[in-house]
Amino acid sequence: MLHEKGGAIDETLLREETSESALLRRSAFMITNVWLDFTLQRILSPRLPRLTNSEGDPLLFLTAYYPLNPTTTPAQVRERLASLPALQPEGGNLWNWLAESNARPPRPRISTSFVSTMEDGSLLLGTIELAGKKLTLGVNSDRRLERARALIEPVLAGLVGEPKILTETPSRLMASKRKPLPRSLLPPDEERRIIRAAIERHYRETLDSPIPALGNLSPRDAACTPKGRAKVADWLKMLENHTARHDPASPIGSYDFAWMWEELGLSDLRH
Repeated sequence: MLHEKGGAIDETLLREETSESALLRRSAFMITNVWLDFTLQRILSPRLPRLTNSEGDPLLFLTAYYPLNPTTTPAQVRERLASLPALQPEGGNLWNWLAESNARPPRPRISTSFVSTMEDGSLLLGTIELAGKKLTLGVNSDRRLERARALIEPVLAGLVGEPKILTETPSRLMASKRKPLPRSLLPPDEERRIIRAAIERHYRETLDSPIPALGNLSPRDAACTPKGRAKVADWLKMLENHTARHDPASPIGSYDFAWMWEELGLSDLRH
C-alpha cells in the first residue's frame, strides 16, 4: 500500500513498492501458479493438439531440393515455371504456389490449423526458390508435396534431377528453438515456499475437480465406490510416478502425496 504524507505520495516508498524486486515478489506466486497449473494439467489430462494446415492435412514441414542438371541454366528454369498459372513470381528467383480459388476448405473441428495467405487473400500452398544450382520447394504436408511435385516435375523434365526431401515435424522444430527458462531472481527458500504453496493449493482444488481419467468424476466422488477407489488409487500412483521423475531435491520432486491418500480414505491401497 502507498501512504500519503501531507497530501503527497511518499516518493521513497513509491520507488520501493514499484521496484523490480517488489513487483517480482508480488507476481512470482501468480506466474508460478499459472505455470504449475499448465504443467499439472498436461500430466493429469494429456491432450496433444492436432496440428493441420488449412486443408486439414497433418502439419509437416517438407523441403524438396532439386539439383539442376550440369547443362541447365537459371533462365531455362524460369521459363518453364512461368508456364504454370498456379505459380506467382515474387522477384526473379522466387515463386508462390497459390490455390486455384480464394475459397478456403472448412477447418477440422478438433485441431489447430495454420493458414498462410497473400495480401489479396489468396491461399498460399507452398514456395519455390531458385538459388545457385538447386531449386527448393517448400510445403507443409505430405499431400501438398505430392501435388506440388505433380505440378512442377513434368515441366522441369530434363532440367533437374531427383529431389532430396527433408522432413521436419512441428514438435521437433519447436524443441530445437526452445530456450532455457530464465533463472528466478527470488531467494531459493522463498522460491521453494511459493512453489510448494502453489502445488498444495492445486492438489486441494483437484480433489473436487472432474478428472477425465476418473470418468469426469472428482477424486473425492470417485473414491466413494469400490470400483472408483481402485481408479483413484491408480490415478494417485500415476501422480507419484510423474513427480518421481523430477529432481528429488526440487519442490515438485520432493512433494509428499500421503495427505491425499489419507483424505480420500485410500491409505490401505497405497502400497
